[in-house]
Amino acid sequence: MARTRSASSRSVVQRLFVNGATQVFYFEGPHDCDYCSKLVEQNVIAPFEQGTKLPATNIELRIGTIKRDLGNDAIERVVWIVDGGDEHINQSKKKKGKNHFFEFYKEWLAKKDNEWSKLLILINNPCLEYWFLLHRTDPPVDAKGLPRCFKSADELLNSAEFKGHCPEGKGAGLVKTIAKDSNGRPQAIKRARNLTQPLSENLSEKELFGVARAEIFQLFIST
Repeated sequence: MARTRSASSRSVVQRLFVNGATQVFYFEGPHDCDYCSKLVEQNVIAPFEQGTKLPATNIELRIGTIKRDLGNDAIERVVWIVDGGDEHINQSKKKKGKNHFFEFYKEWLAKKDNEWSKLLILINNPCLEYWFLLHRTDPPVDAKGLPRCFKSADELLNSAEFKGHCPEGKGAGLVKTIAKDSNGRPQAIKRARNLTQPLSENLSEKELFGVARAEIFQLFIST
């Protein structure tokens, strides 16, 4: 009697059809995955297959895997959710020479309306919790009145703004609460959309990694 293959040994195409999903999501942090999974449970977003998990510094392999998925006709959409402080991005920034993530991001900007139209790259800077904060208050601003981009996730999580408006603290409890917050979501989307207005396709690396934003809002308006 032949053995039944486990779910982990099935191809991406087979798993997509088994799970009823036609989109693949790549995550670099567990909270991002947990948050999106809870949105699926509530029928807020469509089901997805989680992309291959890779070591944090394996940015070139991650990019190669995503390009493979772009050529797979069974996959209708590929979403890559990236936090500004993700270790693999920090590692690529530290390397001498080409920044692999930045180069891929610029290539996507040039192709996203044509051959890479099914790929969506969403940057949350400095982290997903910035999006959570927008459910509760307007973006914090610096001394010049500009939206403040905290230097790191820790700086945001330890800030007076975050502690004052997100008393649940970081972690699973906050993820679950925000995923269920359908009342706060429209205002968060409006705030997050406003943060993207100054951005252009002519981004420098400083702008890419230094401008406050929560592009995950596009999951709720993207078709």
